Amino acid sequence: MISGAVNKYTYKLSKQYGVDNDLVLKYFYMMGKPGIHFIEWPTGSGKSLLISILAFLYPITASLRSYIFCRTYTQINEYLERLVRIAFSLDIYPKISVLVGKDLACPYGDIYNNEISYLFCKYLGNGIRCPDYRKMLNNKGAIRLEKIFSQTDKSRVEDIIEFFIDNGICPYYSLRRIGQESEIILSTYHYLLNGLLPRKDNIFKYCVFIDEGHNLVDHFIESNLIRFDKEALIRLSRVLEIDRTLLSENVFKNGIGVDSNLSKEYIILLLKKMKEKFIEHYVDSLIINDISLNSGSESDNPEKNTVVKLVNLDLDSIFHVVDEDEYIKIYLLPKFTFFRNFLNSSYSTIIASATLSPYKFFSRVLKSLGIKKKFRKYSEPYLYNSLSSAKINIYVSRYVTSRYVNRTPDSFYFISDFSIKITRKTGISTILFVPSLDIKEVMYSLIKESLLTGDLSDIGIFIDSNPSDIENFLNEEKPSILVMNQRGRYSEGINIFRTTNKAFNVVIYGLSIQPTDPLKDSLLSEFFGIKSNELFIYGYILPAMIYFVQSIGRIISRRAELNLYILEKRILKYLNSPVTPVWFRKLIKNSKISIVESI
Repeated sequence: MISGAVNKYTYKLSKQYGVDNDLVLKYFYMMGKPGIHFIEWPTGSGKSLLISILAFLYPITASLRSYIFCRTYTQINEYLERLVRIAFSLDIYPKISVLVGKDLACPYGDIYNNEISYLFCKYLGNGIRCPDYRKMLNNKGAIRLEKIFSQTDKSRVEDIIEFFIDNGICPYYSLRRIGQESEIILSTYHYLLNGLLPRKDNIFKYCVFIDEGHNLVDHFIESNLIRFDKEALIRLSRVLEIDRTLLSENVFKNGIGVDSNLSKEYIILLLKKMKEKFIEHYVDSLIINDISLNSGSESDNPEKNTVVKLVNLDLDSIFHVVDEDEYIKIYLLPKFTFFRNFLNSSYSTIIASATLSPYKFFSRVLKSLGIKKKFRKYSEPYLYNSLSSAKINIYVSRYVTSRYVNRTPDSFYFISDFSIKITRKTGISTILFVPSLDIKEVMYSLIKESLLTGDLSDIGIFIDSNPSDIENFLNEEKPSILVMNQRGRYSEGINIFRTTNKAFNVVIYGLSIQPTDPLKDSLLSEFFGIKSNELFIYGYILPAMIYFVQSIGRIISRRAELNLYILEKRILKYLNSPVTPVWFRKLIKNSKISIVESI
């Protein structure tokens, strides 16, 4: 399997990235063996670099196609940039393809300009090449992506799409066609979990790389959970003039679940008729009576959000319907067939994350899904020892907590005042992590208001709405406060703080423990083999600790000194438990921890 040229390639790349060549070769051999390989390394220790090197070398030395699956397109961009650098360094250019959704890649008129228009396209909806595609193709054929990558500043998903459109080629179909013959394919989890990979995959031997693999269980559950805004659903059903017998508000007022069978039938029939009307009568129009589906994003246009979910809804897969105060919650039957077959047929699968503890939970989940492979875990050695010199001072409050009953205005004012206080006292910037998006917005507004009313112009305030906000925070000369969501897209998978070695105060307010959900419990129990006495630990505590560790891991990496303030008394119970990664437990053990009465 192994080519004699491997050492030459790894030596050059190891020298380029400042890592041990013998270690890279060791992992090349070990992870080239059949099986499921778990890598649990700290943030900044070289997981993504190792994946990039292996995914690049396996196709050119062992004739194995490489699939890299990430959580977001932002993470895909990071891999693309690294793969391009490796290609130029070795002067080898394998065929690379990125699989993107129709919402990003369809280039035509309204379909391109309006986020949800493509959902109504009968050609795209049926996976048929539309007439415009054939017209646009203009006999130019597929273009190898190295033509794009030869421009060193053009290695993002957005650049690839723009390049195809500028050259009169359909990005969506061309990327899928290139994907059939590519040696390296990058995609989000969506393609892996929903069986949307290009055809002809079975003729290749392949390796699978899943980055931030701790997200898999949540994605299995969340991808089968759909929430409909109740008011938007009723309003749309009225303007669509659905049979009035189906619009009885008693169905909603009395609560779905009072008569579960009847209520479920009512809701499914309502959704079915709404979906039929949309597809039949509104393909060419995105304005229904006085409702514009063009305006705003999905988050601030509930009707638009409802239509997007409705058009994609597989009515035959509905497992359960629940009525909440403001939402209709739909649970779908999980579909694991493609995922199971894809991993079982792979030559080797590498699942990487900083948080894959407890190992027995993640391996048990895969086994419960029917993965019949040998499992191995690698906790060290790392390519980069990013935590060796970190000096961390940890302060834990005995009394502060983010339990739902304790989320009061007084507690929020306390967190706001505390963040300002330590920023002024230490003279260095503070990163404040909070347990939810709503609290993030509240804390940002409170801190901003306090700085204005207190005439504290010597302190800046930022929020993690997009990467540029974080860059501005990092580049700000005066001490500043950055408010981030523990569950946000920038709290994992993207090392946004790698460009600076500045010292920070880090304030963690609370644990992101979600309210218990009986249906989620039943899914975990029935499909993932979780015992009843383990549901709270694995269904709620483990995800919260993952968010907690991932958030801190972003900042700890290669940081010379860090003051960490944990405003959550419940954390003491879990810091040294199996739900916390081994490397983090070692870090805690070697750090100075002060348990304080008040902060």
